Amino acid sequence: MCIICENLNKEQRTCNGCGQIFCLTHLIDHQHSIDEQMNDLKKSYQDLKSTWKDNHYQEYFHQIDQWKNKSIEKIQNNAVVAKANLEKLIQQSKDYYNTFIDKISEQIEKSKETKNFSEIQIKQWKQQLNNLQLEYQEHFYIQIEDFEQISLIKITQKRKQHVDEHEQMNKKIKIKLNHDRFDKILGNGEYFENNLLVESHIEMRSIISGRNLYFNEKHSLQFQIEDVFRTGWTCFFGLMTSKEVLKLYVDQMNSVHGFWSSGYVVRNGKRSGCCRERRWIQGDYVTMIIDCQHRLIHLENKRNDWHEEIPIDIQSCRLPWKFLTIIKGCRLRLIHNSS
Repeated sequence: MCIICENLNKEQRTCNGCGQIFCLTHLIDHQHSIDEQMNDLKKSYQDLKSTWKDNHYQEYFHQIDQWKNKSIEKIQNNAVVAKANLEKLIQQSKDYYNTFIDKISEQIEKSKETKNFSEIQIKQWKQQLNNLQLEYQEHFYIQIEDFEQISLIKITQKRKQHVDEHEQMNKKIKIKLNHDRFDKILGNGEYFENNLLVESHIEMRSIISGRNLYFNEKHSLQFQIEDVFRTGWTCFFGLMTSKEVLKLYVDQMNSVHGFWSSGYVVRNGKRSGCCRERRWIQGDYVTMIIDCQHRLIHLENKRNDWHEEIPIDIQSCRLPWKFLTIIKGCRLRLIHNSS
């Protein structure tokens, strides 16, 4: 009996594929249905093939380009820091030896003018000269070393699990604790304790920059307002480009970004906002996070649960950066993290 029309009088045939019985009329319809299924299947294969065109893999090429660009940027930034450190070492060497040479030269000149010298003094000066040359060769030898290898990439193929573990992984950003110190100072401020403590008693502000250069990743610095000497004290925390020259007023330094204790915010050297309750007071610990990766500076004070961040204008404040602080009538300590 035909499975479609259930007519027993018509000639019947059995389908070899599905095993069902059809009359001749409906067997033809059944065959057409099978042909349509075959056409749909062929089209599905063609559609799958079309998804495997080159543009399907462009994302992987894009990832390789991203790695290449980041590696180049890392190398270029490292070269900037290395050159800056080399210039600093060279200048320190020059300053050290020039001071020593000038001192000996002054002694020789005075002895020559007064004619108060003999072969003994000449022999001593020659020995000092030889010692100086030997010390220069032995103790101020500069060597360039490979400090860190460049991470390379390779292409592998792995079958995806039902749940992509990589996509489920929480991304953790490492924040480095830094051994920075106060470095350059403009004003009448004074350093103590190997440049970890600075204070300014008088009316005039002291502008101080850090020693380290920051050009990638995240870095955490902690300061303490250790003491306050006067009611009109003030304290600023921020950063600037390493090429910026210290000046007496913030608005003369276009790269400066940061926060005043009084409530003002500084961007590109320009102050905005209004005077409010002090963000930090005597005894407070203030944490500064320099985020080179996302071009941000973040400040926080846990005592009053205050925190704020501002984006850095990379055009006016180019990497590498240095921290900058301005104080008046207070003592500021840079906490030297041991970890």
